[in-house]
Amino acid sequence: MDQTISIEQEMGTDTFRDQAEVGDRRKRRDEEIRLYDQIGSDEKAEAIVERVNARLQSGVRASRIRAECEGGITSQQLEDILACKPPDRGRPFGIWWRTPETTKQLLALEKWVDEEEAGEDGTTAYAETAVFNRVYGHLDMAHRARSLVALTGLYGIGKSFAARRYALEHTRGAVASGAVMFEFPPGCKGDVGVLDAVLLALEPHSPIKGTVTAKLDRILEALRPGDFLIADECGIPAERGSGLRFMSYIEYGHRTRWCLLLGWSGSVMVRG
Repeated sequence: MDQTISIEQEMGTDTFRDQAEVGDRRKRRDEEIRLYDQIGSDEKAEAIVERVNARLQSGVRASRIRAECEGGITSQQLEDILACKPPDRGRPFGIWWRTPETTKQLLALEKWVDEEEAGEDGTTAYAETAVFNRVYGHLDMAHRARSLVALTGLYGIGKSFAARRYALEHTRGAVASGAVMFEFPPGCKGDVGVLDAVLLALEPHSPIKGTVTAKLDRILEALRPGDFLIADECGIPAERGSGLRFMSYIEYGHRTRWCLLLGWSGSVMVRG
């Protein structure tokens, strides 16, 4: 009799445990569904990706996005999300973003880009100045005509802002050509510095390493006919040693055009 009671108790405990596990699974599933509903469709997921990619093409570093974005996105995860790759390479089918971790990261990226755009609301009036319209117009003309131009002007008048807005509105897609803006850092010097800055703009998720020849080959392979490279702070490498000669190689080899932004003590002008 005691043995019979013991078996019944164990069966009862197992049944309770099974019911609890089923309840936990249902709860997790309900939470996942609510999470997925915040994205809702492939169109919205891809729209978030396009907005973040546009920021990268306008000169925002991938490292800054990872640092400011909630959720602790790694470099590889950011690269995969912005390429719309499924996180599990062993399961290439299905909806690429529909895992709890990827969905949370997409929502974090959406929040980041929303805040980034909200921070620009106060610059709308400034964007309508004559300088903005003139610089933006020259960029558009050079891009369409595939001309090499240099825009020079006083520091702080809005050359970089206008160029950044142009890059945001003429983004380079996954297969389509477009505008890419980047800035030469303060320590940029010579051939290596110039190539590193260009390569980082074109391959923001890849390590910058290799010989000068290898880096140039990577740049030429990444570029597409019709791309428009907007280089800011060109005075930095020019003052620290040429390096800018590689621009002519890149332009000649891939029908890619450049816009060089430089700060001077004169008024805005264009050389083409």
